[in-house]
Amino acid sequence: MPQAATVITEQQIEALNITNLQDAKKLEPSLQIKSYNVRNLTINVRGFGADRVDATNAIFGGVPIYIDGIYQPRPGQAVFDIPDLVGVEMLKGPQGTSGGQDATGGAVYMTTALPSFVTRELAEVSYGNYNYVKVKASATGPIAESDQFAFRLGVFSSDRSGYVYNLLISASN
Repeated sequence: MPQAATVITEQQIEALNITNLQDAKKLEPSLQIKSYNVRNLTINVRGFGADRVDATNAIFGGVPIYIDGIYQPRPGQAVFDIPDLVGVEMLKGPQGTSGGQDATGGAVYMTTALPSFVTRELAEVSYGNYNYVKVKASATGPIAESDQFAFRLGVFSSDRSGYVYNLLISASN
């Protein structure tokens, strides 16, 4: 049976600097993320999913999120930056068989890079306006020169000073 889906490739992720599900919305306009806070967050596909943000505490949202095939019971985890993100697949429409019992609006599958037996280290530091700092690093390779066991370690951090300054506190210093 045909299935409507949007697949975001590793090349698109790198070209558009996609690091999380919020960024993936650039390529999927039918994906809506509504947030009251990280705990009360709803994700809808084509308008289907949970009704309201403030009523989603401890209930299924309608669009489950999977990272490397592991169900994320709190979808707010997928809004944060994910190290070594290499693919995003968004299935549209009910996914009761492949997406689980709460997949009435669709399902989102996010994939990260696998460990490799080829030793590789990457590091990236970015700086932008409002003291925006982003640090990405990853390492992969065999464990103890083994041909059966490999590892991957990924680190991602970003921070920004903000847009509002408290002049009262600044004046008292």
